[in-house]
Amino acid sequence: MKKPLTIALVLLCFFAQPMVTLAAYTSDLSLSTDNVKFSDNAPTEGQSVKIYATVGNSATTDLLGTVKFIDETHDKQINGDQPVSTLAGKTDDVFVDFKVPAGTITIKVQVFPFKAEGDNPANNVVTKTIYVAPDLDRDGVPDSKDTDMDGDRAANSEDAFPRNPKESVDTDGDGIGNNTDLDDDNDGAPDKVDAFPLDSKEWKDTDGDGIGDNSDKDNDNDFLDDAKEVLIKTNPKDPDTDKDGVVDGKDAFPLDPKEWKDTDGDGIGDNADPDDDNDGILDKDDPFPTNLAPIVKFEKPGMFVQVGTTVNFDSSDSFDKDGKITSFAWAINDSIKLEGASPVYTFKDQGKYRVTLEATDSAGEKVTKSKTVYVINYIAYLKIGAIILLIALALIFGFTYTKGLKKPIPAKKPGKKGKTGRG
Repeated sequence: MKKPLTIALVLLCFFAQPMVTLAAYTSDLSLSTDNVKFSDNAPTEGQSVKIYATVGNSATTDLLGTVKFIDETHDKQINGDQPVSTLAGKTDDVFVDFKVPAGTITIKVQVFPFKAEGDNPANNVVTKTIYVAPDLDRDGVPDSKDTDMDGDRAANSEDAFPRNPKESVDTDGDGIGNNTDLDDDNDGAPDKVDAFPLDSKEWKDTDGDGIGDNSDKDNDNDFLDDAKEVLIKTNPKDPDTDKDGVVDGKDAFPLDPKEWKDTDGDGIGDNADPDDDNDGILDKDDPFPTNLAPIVKFEKPGMFVQVGTTVNFDSSDSFDKDGKITSFAWAINDSIKLEGASPVYTFKDQGKYRVTLEATDSAGEKVTKSKTVYVINYIAYLKIGAIILLIALALIFGFTYTKGLKKPIPAKKPGKKGKTGRG
């Protein structure tokens, strides 16, 4: 009898335990792994993801509680507590927005019932992990696929700092980006005083012409090469060595503050020269003291012209050293007027003509040149000459021929007499 009794007691204890447990959890709020979800299971860094939790109520009465969402990887709660209010035998949904960092993140969701009595703590916590792809520039493209990870518009392959959106270039390769580096080209001249902050071979531009002093052959931009300035003893760093207001390259006397121009090139400055343009007229009497008069030349017409010939006048060799010739005025015997550098005129009558050209330069100074032209009918003269020549030739020929006809006949020479004998 004892053995059956023992077995009965054991069975009673085995079946009674669950009943006691079920009876103990009379007000249970619960979570399950399937009831915790993410709005996106493959998010990128910086993306806002919703984490949903469905809380069940297995009791016969309505229950209240709160849900906490915890980022266990970084040990911080996501947003605040989320209240739940569940009807008996029903569920209630809550969610939080979570801006996800990169990497594998462990999320813990835990429900806290207001009424702890009768609640099963074993189903109050759910833990899930989610992988967040790194996306440095937060453009939604994972870094593994993004050609510009930091979003600075410099491709990764050309970016000295592909993960630093504030830097992309390191001119001197010193590991400090140009935006931070105080001497980008590492030439010893800080960027704020370096005329060429990205060129280690240049840092100064004395004349501001965009060419560094080390490469510039004319550092003071005075139209004289530095090497020549050294030879003539002007200052290659000062565009106006003698301080007379005229840059050295345009100053005929760059070391003389009293002279800067030599109009006639005679070696005497205009301030001291009594005849600046060397035209033989003293400056005090010359209406154009510093203007070089135009040089007037014309080859056509020549000295002799066939009557009836149309001639192209030619003054193309005329010039003005310090300006230009602005007008050409021709006169034939002071009555016939022509204009232009190469006018056309027909000499219809024979005679002697005076041809004059007046050239005016851009300063208003006038110079004239004249020549005498003889208009003749030299073709007629040639014909008369030819006739005279023919007549002369004919006379010469006739004289020679006649003389030949009157040539005397030579006398016969006497023959030798023979000897005769005496009989």
